[in-house]
Amino acid sequence: MMYLGDFVSAAIVRAFFDTSTLGGAPATLGGTPLVRVYKNSDTTESSTGITLTVDYDSRTGLNLVEVDTSDAFYADASDFSIVLIQGTLSGSNIAPKVLAQFSIANRPLASGVDVTSIDGDAVAASNLQQSASVIYQGSVTGAATATTLVDSALTQSATDFWNGRIIIFTSGALKYQATNITGFTPGTDTLTFTALTAAPSGADTYVIV
Repeated sequence: MMYLGDFVSAAIVRAFFDTSTLGGAPATLGGTPLVRVYKNSDTTESSTGITLTVDYDSRTGLNLVEVDTSDAFYADASDFSIVLIQGTLSGSNIAPKVLAQFSIANRPLASGVDVTSIDGDAVAASNLQQSASVIYQGSVTGAATATTLVDSALTQSATDFWNGRIIIFTSGALKYQATNITGFTPGTDTLTFTALTAAPSGADTYVIV
């Protein structure tokens, strides 16, 4: 039996399992096999959203169970067991058999993880959050040269609003290049900067820090 992981609701959960004879030879699962899912320790099983494929990809003994968790049965903060409740190998009953387990939004962060601090320093985390909040992410939407670009999302009204800040390209041929901004023209949404090695292309992305 294996644990497949913690999933979000409405995910498709997939589990492969194999069937073989006592001698270890791959064997087809027979006896009109049925798979059900149990939630937590409840005795009520569900057949909703379950698909069993025997001899998957025409490979004898390789089986696939898929569970569509979009049904209300698959509630958050719950654990689930995929169980073969009916099936035979070479005429012998092998059910019930737990095939796999999974959970839906039921695994908290590991003990000791603190997302409100960095190396135990809450101020450092706050500073990082504040610095990230003033980083602008944009893209080239108009004409560009080695010293200018147009970004129609730049809606600031003040001339030279971005002067003194740094622009860093995050995609395209100029990815990782950075330069300082020397001018901004609100009427045309144009940034002017110290010359790059080439002009950025349309849709190239960048950040201003």
